[in-house]
Amino acid sequence: MTQRTMETTTKSGARRKARFATVAGILVLAGIGTGGPATPAWAKDQPATPVKDAGMAFEGARVMRDAERVAALEEAERLATQSARGAKSKDDEAAARYLSAEIMFDRGENARAAAEFRGVTDKLGKSPFADDAMFQSILATEATGADRDAMNAWNDWVNRFPESPLQGEAKLAQAWNCIRRNEAVAAQKHLTALLAGRPWYANDARATLARATVLYLTQKPADALALIGAKPGGGAAAAYLRGLCHRSLGAVLQSAASFQEVSDRYPNSPLRDVALLGKADAFLRAKDYRSAAEEFTRAATKAKDPAVVGEAEIRAAGATLLAGHADSALALFHGIVERRPGTDQAARAQFLIGDVLATRGQYQEAILELNRVLTTYFQHSVAASAQYRVARCLDALGRKADATGSYQAVVSGYPLEPEAPAAAYL
Repeated sequence: MTQRTMETTTKSGARRKARFATVAGILVLAGIGTGGPATPAWAKDQPATPVKDAGMAFEGARVMRDAERVAALEEAERLATQSARGAKSKDDEAAARYLSAEIMFDRGENARAAAEFRGVTDKLGKSPFADDAMFQSILATEATGADRDAMNAWNDWVNRFPESPLQGEAKLAQAWNCIRRNEAVAAQKHLTALLAGRPWYANDARATLARATVLYLTQKPADALALIGAKPGGGAAAAYLRGLCHRSLGAVLQSAASFQEVSDRYPNSPLRDVALLGKADAFLRAKDYRSAAEEFTRAATKAKDPAVVGEAEIRAAGATLLAGHADSALALFHGIVERRPGTDQAARAQFLIGDVLATRGQYQEAILELNRVLTTYFQHSVAASAQYRVARCLDALGRKADATGSYQAVVSGYPLEPEAPAAAYL
């Protein structure tokens, strides 16, 4: 058996799927397909034991849905814990604890799973399966969002298990970890090392996606698109990256089509909601404001992620304003302020209410609305813009002394904001 075949088949349950995500025009990489690991080989092909019963219960639970699945997983974990307590050997205890960690991971209890996998790693010592357990502990750590801690653990793992058949998977995992932390150069180094030592990864879809993502992050969207291919297919992450590349290249319609591919063909993907936002944003960039407003409204209706829903609502209102329907936009902005108090979307909506009134020449009313930003949302990014807009309104009303004080407030309160230089001049 060749090394390549061994690496792609041995311990296959521990292989990791790629993760990729983004929000609102900023590439943010997130997790795709984080199913738990497979039961290690030492727990297979043995006479019926309590840990085998727990394993069978776990496998049965994984194919159930909703409440039945939750209850079945709880029962499987109870059986695994009971098996670990009654184990007659270290191997039996390690197998039961490994299974418990699997179940925790599957239930989304990532911190518990990481801790349990670490405990199993310590218990296994120099066992040939210690690399599996530590590998899974790092995956679970990443699932908690602690990517930097996980990266330190990956480095430790690579040095500790130089002969492990999972070395290639670890290199790929390191690359994705760097990508999620926006360290594209470091990611490229890991990918280069991966392909140099294991050239067959050049045909691995996950490695290809990682390489293309690095190209996109380093401002090479055409090269990224050439690597993953312009035709549909390849999974949700590839389609989403394709949409980002088309958008960067100014191909608005192709971008919208790629984002729609994600939402239509992969409705269960964690990228679905942001893809809905991406499609709407494509129309906004094309200055087709009416279509953008419709698509943002559609995204707000269909998305499940509250953050995406809120962003879609504010952008739908903004697109409505740009389409020339100021009264309708004002009603939408007021609705956002009422429904989402204390949020960034509410802060932006409150500012835009004042901005619309100022644009209409309703300066006194605008000042009242903008001052609400300064009293309620003074820590948000729109505060400097609100203070500057108040000063402009006071100027328009002929209240020069008050306007000067407001301009000075911009300079002293928000010296690093874009409005500061203009305020200092005025």
